[in-house]
Amino acid sequence: MNIAIGIIAIIISFIVGIQSFTVSVLSEVVGEEATAGAGAIGVLVAFLYLVGGAFAFKLTNVAKWILGIGGLLGLLAGATSDYSDVTVWGILGLIMSGLLFWDVKRKNKQKDKEKIA
Repeated sequence: MNIAIGIIAIIISFIVGIQSFTVSVLSEVVGEEATAGAGAIGVLVAFLYLVGGAFAFKLTNVAKWILGIGGLLGLLAGATSDYSDVTVWGILGLIMSGLLFWDVKRKNKQKDKEKIA
């Protein structure tokens, strides 16, 4: 499961990055400072998803925290601006983080069962 989440996070990072960069630049041109700031946070979220997706292949414990932080930043940016798409990206980050938490817990249970047997 961690490989699938890593691939999905990397793909989503490019989509979020392009969209957030565009929102940030265009909002700055128009003069909407709150939306421009949320776009800049969206670029940071995209970077965190890229890093979290890369770590998901081998360092799942690190990836779950990075994706969780990116998800929380996305939710905060979406709640404080008109750029509501970043809220969706934040929810996806939290879902991916939750799946990695579940996957780590499942793997630890399997290791414990193997030690007992």
